[in-house]
Amino acid sequence: MELIAELTTKDGSVRPFQVKCERTLTGLCKGLEQLKGEVSCVITELVVKEKGATSLTAGDIESAGEEDEDEEEEDEESSKNEYCGNGPPNKRSKMCKDKTD
Repeated sequence: MELIAELTTKDGSVRPFQVKCERTLTGLCKGLEQLKGEVSCVITELVVKEKGATSLTAGDIESAGEEDEDEEEEDEESSKNEYCGNGPPNKRSKMCKDKTD
């Protein structure tokens, strides 16, 4: 299976992306991560060109990469915490106190 994407820049040029992946959910997730990495790399290069090499240093680019990694870790943690069952959660039973007169 292949994932295909295009990035259109401000000047109208189109940058195609193509990533091969397995036909499984984990293969799809790995393919999406690879695609995300490639797109992120190209966008970083475009930002460097747009802002000019004098305003961004190599340290700035590295720190931007570290921020992306932090966001990925947060996304993974939040996806682990979300409910992923096959249906709605079980209903809670009400706790009733017996009325004694």
